[in-house]
Amino acid sequence: MKRYSKTTKIGDLINSFYKDNRLVKNNSDESLNDIWREVIGKYVFSKTKKIFFKKNYIYIEIEDKIIKNELLAQLPSIKDNLSDKIKNIKDIIII
Repeated sequence: MKRYSKTTKIGDLINSFYKDNRLVKNNSDESLNDIWREVIGKYVFSKTKKIFFKKNYIYIEIEDKIIKNELLAQLPSIKDNLSDKIKNIKDIIII
């Protein structure tokens, strides 16, 4: 835990805690999008309609059927890569 010499806003402290512990807040879809783009690449990210985190499951909606099938085939390795960046993932569900 960091020690601050100045007064810090509680929201900044919470964000710092999540960032330091590599956790994703349930309301933090922006950071989840950033992590997804980093793990999967820009092209597949551009074909992603929706991504959200709910009850330790990551739901991903892909618009291209071919990319969706490729992701389903590579799901174990994708899950490993995401687990390195986000803790407490039970599973990834591709819609």
